[in-house]
Amino acid sequence: SNCGQAPAIVPGQVFSVSENAPDNSSVGNVLATDPDTDAEFQNWKINGGSGADIFAIDASTGELTVKDSSLLDFESSTRSYDLILTVTDGYFKSAPNTVTITLTNANDIAPIVSPATFIASENAPAGQVIGTASATDADDSTQSFQDWRITSGTGASLFAVNDSTGEISVLDSAVLDFETTTSYTLNVTVSDGINTSGETTITINITNENDNTPVVTEGQSF
Repeated sequence: SNCGQAPAIVPGQVFSVSENAPDNSSVGNVLATDPDTDAEFQNWKINGGSGADIFAIDASTGELTVKDSSLLDFESSTRSYDLILTVTDGYFKSAPNTVTITLTNANDIAPIVSPATFIASENAPAGQVIGTASATDADDSTQSFQDWRITSGTGASLFAVNDSTGEISVLDSAVLDFETTTSYTLNVTVSDGINTSGETTITINITNENDNTPVVTEGQSF
């Protein structure tokens, strides 16, 4: 029996879902109340809202699922969606009520190493730090970078990078000679723990030092 009162969707319900959630993954079950203690909720329906094209609801259980995961992107301007829902108890339909679904961030974008130019003296000793590579990541400005690597470049055998900090130092000072080569390149990558960046070129310019003994030209006559 039914006492003649419609069910009501519990107000203020908020769910969360990762931006990487696949299609058909569960977001949660919407709750409703009914004065009839033996009421069976049915015919759950999405009637509108900013997330109507992204999420679906099971008509029998009220379970929310992801319908189109390609539209979930935490880095976009929209990080929260609403759904206007109704439900029946087999006799009466509830008034429309809104639930909210918020997006949570996922590490799904590779970092980008920032191009840079550093200077090294041709007399710099091995181990001397000449600069620190930096990177950005659209996922999170406080992302922890790791596994810095020099993958190639004309100076790959002459310089080293600290895999934790990105500090670049002189590896082989014996072959740094301004009179031979004034500039080197390092192609550098970094990881954010999941994704690895593409290569970015860092330039090392060599500065001249007064390190050669002058030689008097033989055979001069006056």
